[in-house]
Amino acid sequence: MKKYTDEQLKSFSVQEWVEVLQKSPELADKCTKWEDFRGNDWEALLSLQPQFADRCDKVNGWAKFSSDEWEELIPYQPQFADKQTNTEENP
Repeated sequence: MKKYTDEQLKSFSVQEWVEVLQKSPELADKCTKWEDFRGNDWEALLSLQPQFADRCDKVNGWAKFSSDEWEELIPYQPQFADKQTNTEENP
């Protein structure tokens, strides 16, 4: 695992957080950007780290998914298919 200073972690963009959390999920408690994740960010993260579904729930991240993002996620994580029926599709 790569080491990051607290200063570095605070300055990360959402995209940087997605990349870090894909490889180092143990850093999740340091992330302050959960509410800023877009549908594509959630899709990229949950495809590899499905344990973050609870974080997605907490910030209503499922509602940010487009139909394309659902199509990308479900083949990798079919257990989330029921979440799709509970959200409104974004154009």
